[in-house]
Amino acid sequence: MEQFGYPKGNPKGIPIMRIGEFGTVKGGKRLPKGESYADHITAHPYVRVIDMINHSVNIPELVYLTPSTHEKIARYTISSKDVYISIAGTIGQVGAIPDSIDGANLTENAAKIVLNKEAPVDRDYLIWYLSLPAGAEQIEEKTMRTTQPKLALYRIEEIEVLVPKIDEQRRFAEFVRQSDKSKFEMEQALSELTATYKRIITENIG
Repeated sequence: MEQFGYPKGNPKGIPIMRIGEFGTVKGGKRLPKGESYADHITAHPYVRVIDMINHSVNIPELVYLTPSTHEKIARYTISSKDVYISIAGTIGQVGAIPDSIDGANLTENAAKIVLNKEAPVDRDYLIWYLSLPAGAEQIEEKTMRTTQPKLALYRIEEIEVLVPKIDEQRRFAEFVRQSDKSKFEMEQALSELTATYKRIITENIG
């Protein structure tokens, strides 16, 4: 059972899984040498870390690529079903892009977590979990401290996530979303939920 994510001494069967067990992590791509952004809106938005705000994307500030530039890095796109995570500069920004820019190109300073087809993890739950101290602290620990700090793709796959039943995940994500009425309410909700999850882990493993 342990190989499927169930820790020893967990009578309630709440799995703890590594991201690499239910998803694939892939990097973005920088513009090819000599290429630049388009001077007008095109069908190819390019998502940078600076555009990643409030677990979504600041669409009015997006830059765009010409069809020819996009063609050169067409493999490095992100779906609205994926989770983005910044891996250089400002590290640990997580969220999802809106459906309106599904298939946008993704910067080399970010990666995407592509959930497997039968993944037992809800996309929005994963976003909020990685925003909690339980996830954020792992991101911090796995970041390489060099002149330019960076989070390696394989280290993202090693991040452990508490995986309750899917309906509980969705209730959790919705609760946090509804709590996002003010910065204070959000921080209070996340703090309380983090304490709850840490208690569950302690009770089941200890």
